[in-house]
Amino acid sequence: MSSTKTTANVAFRLLELAVKNGCMIREDQLYTELRSEFGISYSEFVRLLMLLEMRGLIRVTLAKGSIKNIFLSEVGREQLGVQDKCID
Repeated sequence: MSSTKTTANVAFRLLELAVKNGCMIREDQLYTELRSEFGISYSEFVRLLMLLEMRGLIRVTLAKGSIKNIFLSEVGREQLGVQDKCID
């Protein structure tokens, strides 16, 4: 665990990874990255996704089968000022 594990740090990194990937990232890729960096459990990860989705910063959609995609929402893009970094 290389970084301090606080909800804010993990949430910021989650949003940062989404932006880095064109404002969309698969759930499994995101979880793998956050688990290796912060050592979070899957239940902590799901709680964080729900928190960010309820605040309107991300959208979680079912892609195919059990694969989920995490999108940075329009509100999230505006608040982070990353409109030009997102692939639509």
